[in-house]
Amino acid sequence: MCGIVGIYLKSKKFEKSLGGMLSKMLISMESRGPDSAGFAIYNKNKNKIYKYSICLNEMSFERFRKEIKKKIKLIKLNKNYGQPGAMFHSKVLNKVTGDYIILLDSDDYLLPKVRDKIVSIISKHKEVWSFSFDIVSKNRKKLNFKKKKINSKLLYHDSHPRFNNGRGYLDFLDIRKRIFYKQFLKYFKSPKYWYSSATDVYFKNNFYELFVNTKIVYYAFGLNNVTQGFNFNKYAPITLSSRKYIFNNFKYFMQKKYYDYHLKSLILNQLIFPGHKLSNLKLINSEKNNFLNKKNYYLFLFLLLIPNKLLFFTKKLFKHFRITR
Repeated sequence: MCGIVGIYLKSKKFEKSLGGMLSKMLISMESRGPDSAGFAIYNKNKNKIYKYSICLNEMSFERFRKEIKKKIKLIKLNKNYGQPGAMFHSKVLNKVTGDYIILLDSDDYLLPKVRDKIVSIISKHKEVWSFSFDIVSKNRKKLNFKKKKINSKLLYHDSHPRFNNGRGYLDFLDIRKRIFYKQFLKYFKSPKYWYSSATDVYFKNNFYELFVNTKIVYYAFGLNNVTQGFNFNKYAPITLSSRKYIFNNFKYFMQKKYYDYHLKSLILNQLIFPGHKLSNLKLINSEKNNFLNKKNYYLFLFLLLIPNKLLFFTKKLFKHFRITR
C-alpha cells in the first residue's frame, strides 16, 4: 500500500529541525510494510529546481542509520567556534582518509551530477595538489579563462585568479590532495592560523594548483554569511592575525598590486582594534612609497585620529553592502 507524506517549510527558522522531522516521518512510514521508504528535498535556485533523494528499498531506518554512520562521521562540539575554531577543536583534518578533501559549509551544496566532472578533471592532473572550481553565487561574474595551471609560488602575483584583477579575494571551491592538508597541519597550531596556514603550504612546498571554469557548487550569500559581516566580532581578530603574519613572512613574494592591496588591508584591520596606533603609524610611514595611490598615505594618517570602535562598526556596516563572494 502506497503512502506519501510531506513537509512544507514556510519559515527558515525550522530548517535546522528538518532532519529530526524527516527521521520521525521515515520511521513511521517504514513500519507500514515492505514498501520502500525514502525522502526527497527540493531546492529552488533562480530558475532551476534541484532534487535530492534517498530511498530505502527493503531497509529499515535503523539499518540505514548504522550503514550511513560507516560513511558519514558526525562530530559534535559544545559551542559555536566559527569555522577556524571548529576545524581546530574537532581535529577533523587528522581524521579524514580520502585521497582528496572538500571542505563544504553548511549553507553550500554541490550541484547535481558534478561527480563525473570532478573525477574527469582530477584524473588527468595527478601532479596537481589543489583544484579550484568555479561557483554559483549571487552576482558572480563569468571567469575569463577555461583552465589555469599555476605554480604555488605565484600565489601573490597580480594576475592570480584569486586576486580578481585587484578587487580582492575571489571564492572558489577547493578540492585538495590529502598531502596538502598533511602539510597544512604542521602550521595550524591554533584557530588564528586557519587562514595563514595555507599560505605556509604554498610557499614552503613546490606544487601546482589548477583553476577550472566549471561550476560545481552553490555558495549561499546573505546577511547570515561571514562575507557580509555575520560573526564579524569572531572573525575580525583572526583576519588581523593572518594579515600580520602573511605580510611579515611573505611580502617579498607579492607583486606591486597585491602588495598594495595587502598593505592597505593590514592597516585597516589594525585601525579597528585598540593598541595598534603607534605600530600602524610606523608601518604607514615606512611604507609611504609603496602605496600605488599616494593619497592613501594621508588618508591612513587621518584615520589614525578616529576612535577604533567607530572604525570597527563602520567596517562591519560596509561588509553588509558586499554584493558577491
